Amino acid sequence: MVVLYGLSAQCLLHAATFFGPLSQVNLGILSVVGILVMATTTAMIEAVASKLQWRRTPEFIASP
Repeated sequence: MVVLYGLSAQCLLHAATFFGPLSQVNLGILSVVGILVMATTTAMIEAVASKLQWRRTPEFIASP
């Protein structure tokens, strides 16, 4: 997942350089920050989703 987060962060950084040039140090820092933000967001979404009570899931699976 880190590789996918890294690729996503690089795509977003390349899009951000359209608005202005960034130094190599700033690109490296923003890349690491982007990976950490995406990982934290994914962890929060999975934590909330696992705590939800999925009461209608059996109905959805059983429907034809």
